[in-house]
Amino acid sequence: MSLAALALWMAAAAQPDAGFVDAARLVGEARVMGRAGGFASPGSLLTLDVDHAAVVPGDRLLLYEPAEEGAGLYRPVGAVTVVPEGTGAVSGVVSAAARELSGRMLLGFSLPLEIQLTRHLPFFDSIARAYLASPPRAPLAVAVVDVTNPRGERTAAGDRLQDGVERALCARPQFACVPRERVETFLREEGAATSRALDAAALTDLRVRLAADVVITGHYHAMEPGGVEYALRAMAIKPGLAPRSLWRKGVLTAQEWGGEADERVTAGFQPLRRARITVKALEAATVEGVKARRVAMAKLEELYPGRELDGQRYAPPALSLTIGDRAVDLPGPGATYSALIPAGLAAITIAYLPLPLDMRMEAGPPPRPLTEKVNVRIEEGEELIVTLVPREERGYAILAVNYSKVGEKGAGTR
Repeated sequence: MSLAALALWMAAAAQPDAGFVDAARLVGEARVMGRAGGFASPGSLLTLDVDHAAVVPGDRLLLYEPAEEGAGLYRPVGAVTVVPEGTGAVSGVVSAAARELSGRMLLGFSLPLEIQLTRHLPFFDSIARAYLASPPRAPLAVAVVDVTNPRGERTAAGDRLQDGVERALCARPQFACVPRERVETFLREEGAATSRALDAAALTDLRVRLAADVVITGHYHAMEPGGVEYALRAMAIKPGLAPRSLWRKGVLTAQEWGGEADERVTAGFQPLRRARITVKALEAATVEGVKARRVAMAKLEELYPGRELDGQRYAPPALSLTIGDRAVDLPGPGATYSALIPAGLAAITIAYLPLPLDMRMEAGPPPRPLTEKVNVRIEEGEELIVTLVPREERGYAILAVNYSKVGEKGAGTR
């Protein structure tokens, strides 16, 4: 090894983040599109001489140049984002550059090889080509829900398939994955243990609450004498995205899987039992005469300990609620919230805090909202209607709460 090469190897060893690679890490070349020997800077379009089956639109590749003639090492000088151009052709837009680039540029993967070349690459490619802008302007928000068995149950084998999809998808910069714990919290709040129970209303709720554009689910069945056959589905839930669904099938042989599929159930299937809750904030000149099942009240000075409240003016009343684990804000009189919730016991907590307009809120101890809790059992198909009247009146904060249930056919209340 030459002294120059030895010096570069020592520098790479001393600075593991320096990014030096050898020729074995290179996967292709890049050139400025349409111009021989042209210059490239952020925003420039490059032709990428790389296997089109090894990359997905939106993938980030690293640009390298020889570190020293004859040294056998290459230094990173920028990055390029893959854009779709058509079957067999690969192009990219320079997304980062240490300087204006020219001459021979070489390509390397930015992800570990087992992630970059995942068996799910064709599935990711179809998602990216269908739903990503070209070039990608923002990551696609994706919720990977689960992979179930033929009975709609989650199993150890399905969880393993889900892990593989999630690990390879979420490492890519063009996809922003909803954290799994948030997805599982959503399923629990919807009363659905697995994706098999999710209906159109639940998917709409998922889009709103988890800010997801696309949902990924799947199913599998175990093969004899081992291995699994599976199908993955991407569902577009953001308005304007098409097509609605994309499917991809696959097989893992017994040798690839490592034996028989582990069929231990980790979450059972249960159909959704739904009810509706509607909450309305009403305005009244006084709480006197207001129909209410519950009335909570407290002196304003109790809500703002140690504050001077004489002569204060108050903002229009706003309310915050929790319905199960779901947080809801009602910004003022006339506001309404309506949603499907799991049938059963509806646990509702309402908080009301009159907001003084002339008080410095950072001064003094933190205020204490006036709260009221309501627990009502609501059956499948019923609607629970809750009306709230918040008032600041004669030195008191007052919250009047009324509720009633309407049957599935809308006949009668109780």
